[in-house]
This record gives sequence, C-alpha cells and structure tokens, in this order.
Amino acid sequence: MRPLNHRQLLKVLLTGLVILPAVSTPGRWGETLTKAAEDTPARWPQPETSLRRVDGRPVVFQYGLPLPEFAEAGERERLELTGSWEFRPDPKGEGDRQRWFDPATTVPGPAPAGSGTLPSSDGWIEVPVPGVWDEYEGGRWATYDGTTWFRKTFVTPSGWESPEHRIQLVFLGVADHARVWLNGIPVAEHRGAYFPFAVDVTGRLRAPGETNLLVVRAARRPWGTEDLNTLPPGRAYDWWPYGGITAPVYLERYPSLSIRKLRAAAARGRFVADVVVMNQSQRPETIEVFLMPWEAPAGQKVNTATRYSTTLSIRPNEARVAHFDLPLPDDLPRWSPSRPVLHEARAELYRRRAGDSNGAGELLDRLAVHYGAVEVAVRGSQLLLNDRPLFLKGVNWHADAPGAGSALTGEQVARDLDLARAAGVNFVRLSHYPRTPAAYHYADTHGLLLLDELPLYWLNWSQMDALLNETGIARAAAAEMVWNNGNHPSILLWSLLNECDTGSRSAPVSRPFISALRDVIRELDLAGRPITYASNHLEDDVGWDIVDVIGVNEYFGFFYGTDDQVGPYLDRLHQQYPAKPILVTEYGNWAVLGTPREEIQAEKLRRHWQQFIERAHFVAGAAWWVFIDYRTRHEPDSAIPYVNTMGLLDRERRPKAAYRAYHDLPLPAAPEGPEGQAQPVEGR
Repeated sequence: MRPLNHRQLLKVLLTGLVILPAVSTPGRWGETLTKAAEDTPARWPQPETSLRRVDGRPVVFQYGLPLPEFAEAGERERLELTGSWEFRPDPKGEGDRQRWFDPATTVPGPAPAGSGTLPSSDGWIEVPVPGVWDEYEGGRWATYDGTTWFRKTFVTPSGWESPEHRIQLVFLGVADHARVWLNGIPVAEHRGAYFPFAVDVTGRLRAPGETNLLVVRAARRPWGTEDLNTLPPGRAYDWWPYGGITAPVYLERYPSLSIRKLRAAAARGRFVADVVVMNQSQRPETIEVFLMPWEAPAGQKVNTATRYSTTLSIRPNEARVAHFDLPLPDDLPRWSPSRPVLHEARAELYRRRAGDSNGAGELLDRLAVHYGAVEVAVRGSQLLLNDRPLFLKGVNWHADAPGAGSALTGEQVARDLDLARAAGVNFVRLSHYPRTPAAYHYADTHGLLLLDELPLYWLNWSQMDALLNETGIARAAAAEMVWNNGNHPSILLWSLLNECDTGSRSAPVSRPFISALRDVIRELDLAGRPITYASNHLEDDVGWDIVDVIGVNEYFGFFYGTDDQVGPYLDRLHQQYPAKPILVTEYGNWAVLGTPREEIQAEKLRRHWQQFIERAHFVAGAAWWVFIDYRTRHEPDSAIPYVNTMGLLDRERRPKAAYRAYHDLPLPAAPEGPEGQAQPVEGR
C-alpha cells in the first residue's frame, strides 16, 4: 500500500477538508474537460476533449468534431501510412530551431518512388512504424528520455481532393507527447500514449500525384518526473514507458456530411443506438438517417421490419444525433464466452431531394459496426452474464514483447491471447490502459471477457485533484475509453484506476474523483456495464460503496502476511459489503524460468485459488498478476533486471510451472441461485 506522505497529509489537515459523500456530475455537459499545457504554443491545434449534449444525447468532441469511429473502416477510402519511416533522436533540442518539420529545409530532393522515406541524410535512420524507439538499433535508445522526430513522405491519391469530401489524419497511438506537421504546417498536438486521435487535414495535402511530408515530434519525459498533462502522470509506474508511434497511422477520406460515430448496444430487452452526424459542408441540409439494427434472417433481404429511419435538419458545422431505442427480437442470438455471436448494425445517411416525399434520396455515407446482445449485471454479491452467475478465471496482461515493446501487431496480440485461452483463461484485465482495436476484436470474436482500465495509476491525492479539477484529463480519458470501446460485447467491466490513494486519509479528494469518473462512464455506456477499480487499501478504502464491484489487489504471502490469510480477509470484506461482488484484480508471486522458484510460484497460485473458489457465492473471480513477464523501468533490482518475473510465461512466451498449474485450476461448483437451485456457471 502507498499511504500519503507527511507533506501531503499536512496539506490535507491544513486545508480543513472534510469527508464528502459520493457526488454526481453528469450535468456538466458542454464544458471543455482538458486544458492546454503551459508549454503549448498558441498556434498548435489542441484536442480539447469535451462532453456535449446533442439532441439530448452525450457526445465526445475532440479538435472541435465528434470523436470518430476508429475500429471499423466500413467503405471509406484509407491510405495506410504504416511501414517505413525515418527517425532521428534530438538530445540537443535542435529540431525545432533547425525546422526539421519544414519541407523547404528537410527534404533535399524528391522521395524515391514508392519508398515512403526521404533520401538518406545525416542522423536519420529508417525504422518500422508502428514501433518503439526503445527497440531501434538494437536497443540503443532504450533509456533515452527526450525528444525524437519521425518523418514520412507519401503521394496524394488521385481523386481525393473534392469539395464534397474531407480528409482526416488518424493516429491510433503515439507515446507520449506528439506534435504533428503536414507539409510544414502544425496540424495537431496530443498527449497520452493510450488513446487514438484524429485531426481534419482537408486542404493541407498537395495536389494529387504530388509528394507530402508528414512529421511527428514525439517526446518522452525523463523517468522520475511528473507531468499532469498526460497519463499516467506519476514519477514512476511499474512498466516500461515505451516511446514512439506505437500503433497504425492512416489518412481517411469521408463525405463532408458524414456519420462520425455509430454507437450500439443490446441489453435488457432493448437495442439502443446513437448515430452521430456531422455537417462540415457550407450549406444546410435535410437528411434521412436509416438504421438497420441487425442482419435479416438467412436468405432474406432486409425489409421494412428491420429498417428504421428519422429525418433531421442540419446546419453547416453542426452535429446531430439520431437516437434509436427498439425492442430486441426474442430470437436474436446472444453473445457469450461459449457462443460469441456478433451482429452488424448499419447506418446510412441520405440527402433528401427537393419535392421527393417517397424516395430516400442521394446516399451520402454509410457506416457499419459490430456488437453483441449481452447483458452484464450485479445481483447482490454475484456478477451475472446473461442472467447466469459468472466466475472469472483471469489474468492481467501488459502490451509488451521482445523486439516490439508495446507496439504489438495483430498477430502478436492473437498469439498472446491464444496462449491465455489455451490455459483456460476466460477473463483478461487490460492492465493498466486501453488497447488498440486488435485486442478488442480478438476478444469479441473468441468469447474472451475483458476489463478495460484507465491509465490512472499510483496517484496521490494531489495528482487526483489536479487531473480532475486542473488539467481535466481524468474525466476526458474516461469519456474517450467508453466512447471508443463501448460497442465491444467482450468488455465486462470498466475500471477507473489502480492502486491510488483511496484510503481514509485521502477521502476528501478520492471520493469526488471516483464519483466523477463513475458518472462519466454511466452517462456514456449504452450497455450499463458495472464499474470497479483496483485497490490496495485493504482495510480502509473509502470508495468501494461508490462502484458496483469491489476490486482488490491482494498479495498475502508475498508483500505481507501468509497465503492462508487471504480467505479470512475476503470473509471480513464480504461482511462489510454483503451486497457487492468481490473481484480479486491482482494476486501473484514471482519465478524465473528454470529455477526452483517455479514450483513455489505454482504452489502459491493453487493455495490462493482454492480460497477464491470456496467463496464463489461472493467472489466473482480472480486475475493472476501477471500473464507474461514484462519489461519495467521500476524494477532494476528484479531477479532479471528491469523485468517483472511474476508471469505464468516468461517474456519469450515460454511456460513456467505456474502456467501448467493454472491450466489445471478448477472452476467452482455451480453456486446456488436466488431460489436455492444450482445454476450453471457462465464461462466454463
């Protein structure tokens, strides 16, 4: 546990703060959540994430537009910008002064045909993107904390310049602090490695067939320093702070009058969808929004019974939302771990022709997304999936691999999660940050349950206060997480934070902090999934009454106590919160492959697990820390320096004895239902 230090405690006492009840904040729509950092020049376009009410519905805006769909491309044209880029560290801070972003000073000649990189010049090396600079040149830059530059040339596709279309530049991940130039013009600034961003670059491209220069300045703060404008902000955290362009980059061409986002959920007998439309043209329009909420029966065409519509008037530079709330068909297959059935919802946007009251008009845009008919609920001390008790045989999982760092490919994601499922895992905690779309797609299609978590990690009370009330990025991150990932049926729970100062001494700050994040998620999540967070304040956590599921990180027999004390502790916690499920979000121990510690680790796994399953009537499951050994700056004195060795697999994905022991762990006997009848356990 990490109690407040004397300076922090003294400040709490001197300010006269008192313990506050849980607060409710959903009425604050329309405010700009994030504020520009003090070191940001005025010319830089800022994300300024905001929550606004549009037609009575919550919408997340960034760079002045509704945050778009990142996971599914649909029928839109994309120009992939992954592959070969050029990279240059800037330890002396020369790049801005020497204008490395300017084509007039940076590009010595035309780009080689089809290469996507510039002619060789001093200091620049060719690197793969996505990638992390920690792995470039054999790890030469692994401990470099500072500014780096990336650049790439590309040719404007023919036909892309059109008054009826817009172009957006999309980054699915840049760590940590990014500034972006296109043809020498600043187009975006973004902070935070774990959230995608998109910026309108219409009019910034050169003519079709001509070469453009895209430059990214990516900076990583020195280890041990604090930055309250990014997440996590702390001076230290227990993983490696990989730097670079860590996820795909692309340009996307879309209509000026477009569907920015289609949000869909099917639960509690209803199908609910929000179709978010944006008019970036210069004229007002009357539009028809059609929604096909599920596919027609096999062999039949979509008919009026499965096609719904509404008419909207929309002004230039205005957003509108078409909201649909429909009864679910009784025979619509549900999504579950044993049968992960996905459905497609499709929205179409038409321009109404003058005087045409019958036809739909001109098709302007179309967007399809996938969702699952699934319901997650809490009933007393049990966690339910589709009205059946659920027991989670879980692991924690970091995005980390040799040679890739955090820039895992889709194939690497699938390999890791295949290994998890082979061990009997039915639940993965995405510790401690959201992932790229590949992870959610895998889970959706393979029936793997997920806990999606905000990168709010090891925060003291003053950091919580700053992130909520000064920089605003805590609520912005919560809004983006749900907005980006809410369609995925594999997400079982939302997690607000990990091991922050949520003990009794920080209650005046931590309770409003937890409440504010909870309220943002509840307002935005169409499926109404339960909310939790992971606490290491075993005896004095002050926020568990605010959330739906108690999340506890326990390390009995490792950091404190003995292995056999975990069961009695859980009993006491259940007595204190008899109407809430308890999820053990972490438990674990370490071992290096090929050493006697392997058997010790495996035995401790078995001892803890037995105590969990004996309490399945209120313990919803447990997630081992951690699935795979991972690199971390926080542990220079580990058995393998700078590697956390608590994995079931080592970093090369070789199984330890605990992996085999985990495979053999039993699930609990079926718990009794509300009428005293044995019920099947979902997730077997």
